[in-house]
Amino acid sequence: MNPDISALPLRDIHLPDAVSWWPLAPGWWIVIALLLLLSLSVVLWRYLRKQGQLRRDASLELKQIVAEYKKRDNARQLINQLSMLLRRLCVSAHPHYASAGLTGVAWLQFLDEIHRKKNKPKIRRFSTPSGELLITVPYNNSKKISQNDVNALIAMCQDWVRALPSGNQLNQPHSPHNHQRQLNQPQTSHARQSTC
Repeated sequence: MNPDISALPLRDIHLPDAVSWWPLAPGWWIVIALLLLLSLSVVLWRYLRKQGQLRRDASLELKQIVAEYKKRDNARQLINQLSMLLRRLCVSAHPHYASAGLTGVAWLQFLDEIHRKKNKPKIRRFSTPSGELLITVPYNNSKKISQNDVNALIAMCQDWVRALPSGNQLNQPHSPHNHQRQLNQPQTSHARQSTC
């Protein structure tokens, strides 16, 4: 005889509750932490790489200019290229100054003072006879250029490039209005300018 199944005290099958996505398992927390760490590392690496890019590019171009000078031994071409490089760097590194329009002694003073706040004693002064080659040679073909002056000018430019600010750490030697006033002042004799 078969027992009556409906008379047995059996309960219906109970399924467990669905697995909740929250709170996450410890393994997922580790994966999320690693992804955040990787993302922050990439952002930081790109930021730091970009910070020194101007200085690296300028240093590379300066080396190319000096190598071309050593190959061709043309001091006038070297001085013109150094002057153009310094102007481009000033416009790139210090865009809020009117450095592109500076000429003569005002240009040399700008080069001398732009990194003065960094207190770098190794930076040579462009207001020396070697530095003045930047403003005299392009306009005076009869001027003799000594090898010592050329070497000193190259060293000054190398020091200046090494002292370039990284990223947005721009130094402010004067307000832009001071340089604009210097730009508008009439040019005086060379002897009188060098005493200023």
